Amino acid sequence: MLAVILYTDTAVYAELRLDEILFCQQNPFEPGDNWHQQKWPIFGAILDSAIRLLNNHDERQNRPPLVYHGLRDTEIDTDVFNNHGSQKRDNSFKYGTFVSTSWDKEVSLGFMCEKGCLLEIDTSEPPDGCQRLVGADVSWISKFPAECEFLIARKPTFEIMEIGFDIERNCQLVRVQNGNNLHSNSD
Repeated sequence: MLAVILYTDTAVYAELRLDEILFCQQNPFEPGDNWHQQKWPIFGAILDSAIRLLNNHDERQNRPPLVYHGLRDTEIDTDVFNNHGSQKRDNSFKYGTFVSTSWDKEVSLGFMCEKGCLLEIDTSEPPDGCQRLVGADVSWISKFPAECEFLIARKPTFEIMEIGFDIERNCQLVRVQNGNNLHSNSD
């Protein structure tokens, strides 16, 4: 649980997230001179294990059915999002790192700032027998319990269900649910 405390209570989360994103964006078949070596591989693995342990012991009735993730200055284009400009064949995307979310929509809108995108993530049990989203309520251990944080384990895949625009809040609203290949350690 120390890894969760370090992630939620310090600025380490920003460095870890950036480090994992840069590492995941690389083409393993083209290492070259600019190959990004992970700075936090052990910490990332321990944090992922902690989230999975909490997920396994999480009471289903205490799990929020919806959580939100604010993306600053980002809009979702289903043809190119998280795919480096190449055409996609489906409406799913994979995060390269952990996803900090909140079950309080206003908190996530605050992280989004003035303009951007708000992901509305369905955490409920999928009806088709797929694996549920791996994540855990970490608000009880966080230095910032008012953020109502639900931390999703690294590399989740989401399927885009609907994209809309909230004129009042000047943001894109993207509803997503569990995708295939949830939390795979391979890209």
